[in-house]
Amino acid sequence: MRVLGALAAALCLWPTLALAQSTSPSTGPELLGSVAVTTLWDDESKLGTGVAAGGGAGYRWRNGLGVELRVEGFSNSRTFSSGVQFDASGTRLLGQVAYYWSDGKVQPYAAGTFGVLKVKQRSEYPVVERGPTGAPITVGTELFESRHTDRLWGGAGGVRIQLSDRFALRPEAGVLLSRPNYFFDIRFGITASFTW
Repeated sequence: MRVLGALAAALCLWPTLALAQSTSPSTGPELLGSVAVTTLWDDESKLGTGVAAGGGAGYRWRNGLGVELRVEGFSNSRTFSSGVQFDASGTRLLGQVAYYWSDGKVQPYAAGTFGVLKVKQRSEYPVVERGPTGAPITVGTELFESRHTDRLWGGAGGVRIQLSDRFALRPEAGVLLSRPNYFFDIRFGITASFTW
């Protein structure tokens, strides 16, 4: 809870810090690093909450248009009181086209995302039998594993906060959908960019 409070306070303070500095909007090639909290579903249930992190490169033009390519790793898990556990982990290759509505120090934007998802799923179910006293006891675990490769698309939005001529932070939220296996991902994170 303290981490979420600190993250919320930092997100609120960044626009103030950005406006206090003299910067100009950066254009040109960028290096990107991102981290996000994600919640992942498949077509049957919620697979859990986890973290996605990655990096990549992009390019921004003066007309407000930007493109980028990122590689991310992710891991999600969910454990039930019954002992059932879901785990999903993998990688994503994401392309994104963004439009920025401002040339100022705080630049709202929206983006379309597309890419490829590789995911490994693991589900554990306790095997329960009636014990000598009549109470249920766990005697083992059933394990199911699967691997999938899907195509992705989705969208994202947020604000780009220009902290200096070359460095910016982007608090953002996004949604990713996949086919043919129907994965659905909601994400809240931050991307740091360095323009050279």
